[in-house]
Amino acid sequence: VFGKTMFPLPGGVFDLTCESGQADPTMCDVAVVGASKQGDTWVVAAGDEILVKVIARDRFGNQTHWNDGQAVGVEARGPEFIAFSVTGATGVKADYLARMVRAGTFELRVMVDSLAVCWRAVQVVAGPTFAPCRSS
Repeated sequence: VFGKTMFPLPGGVFDLTCESGQADPTMCDVAVVGASKQGDTWVVAAGDEILVKVIARDRFGNQTHWNDGQAVGVEARGPEFIAFSVTGATGVKADYLARMVRAGTFELRVMVDSLAVCWRAVQVVAGPTFAPCRSS
């Protein structure tokens, strides 16, 4: 290093384990299951359920978990307000489920301690329609 030869010290080898830090709400990320991604927008058909996985990260971007006492939630605001319900979490309060039935553009928000910390656009498009069947 810097033109000098370095020699290891006897017994100087040691292991160092770095673990992720405390969850930083402003660094969270989301994955949306049940919707397709087009650019920066998630697209889902009206009436389909979507699962939002909130990925907690520390201030350096390492995956971590939410701390006890942190109030985490997911909501969508647009033509109507949708509160997502917690479902089978893989981490502490990590998975949220909702059925979006009204077509339009929504802002998907991750709320931590009542503050919106992560936003994503969701476009709900009209689902398939079926003509009534008539038998003669």
